[in-house]
Order: sequence, then C-alpha cells, then structure tokens
Amino acid sequence: MGFLDSLSGQITNAGKDIKKKAADTAETMRLQNEIRANQSKIDKFCEELGKRVYEEIKDAPDEKYAYYVDNIKKLQERIIDDQNSLRGLKETKVCPECGATVDGSSSFCTFCGTKLS
Repeated sequence: MGFLDSLSGQITNAGKDIKKKAADTAETMRLQNEIRANQSKIDKFCEELGKRVYEEIKDAPDEKYAYYVDNIKKLQERIIDDQNSLRGLKETKVCPECGATVDGSSSFCTFCGTKLS
C-alpha cells in the first residue's frame, strides 16, 4: 500500500498545484483587465482635461502651449476647408450642433439628431 499512498499523495499535490496556478492565472487576468480599464479612464480624463484647458487658453496661450494651440487651429482650418470642398462635390449640409457633414436632403443630422434647416 505504500506505493498507492505515495501515488495518491502525488496526485493530491499535483491537483493543489493546478488549482493554485488556475487561481493565479484568473487573478492575473482580473488585475490586467482592471489595469487596462483604469488606464482607459485616465486617458479619457486626460483628453477631457486637455479639451477644457484648450478652451480656456486658446485665445491667449502661454508660450509653452502656443505650439499646440497653433497646430490645433491650423488643423481646424483644414477641416473647414475640406468640409467646404466636400460640399462642393455633393450637396451637403453641416449640422449647426455637432458640425457633422450630412446629405443635403436630410432633415435631421444623422449623427446627433438635430433638426436641419
């Protein structure tokens, strides 16, 4: 019976090891998911913070922010130019609420639902 007792003990220990590894793997995955979720929240807060700071400083930015503000303004101008070019290619409207370009025959913005004139 010594052999069977030894084998039984080895199987029991192997089962415990497998159970611990499975629990460790599950905990690792849970923590990694939590880290990703929290990083995503941080990214969203940073984006919102950046937008709010931009709105506050865009008319008179400090020297350290001027580069960023100037580039944002240039890109906004390019977007407006491109939107105008699009309207020239096809009949479209620009939503006064969200700025989206929609089909000229639309009565409502397909992005935010605002009634178009």
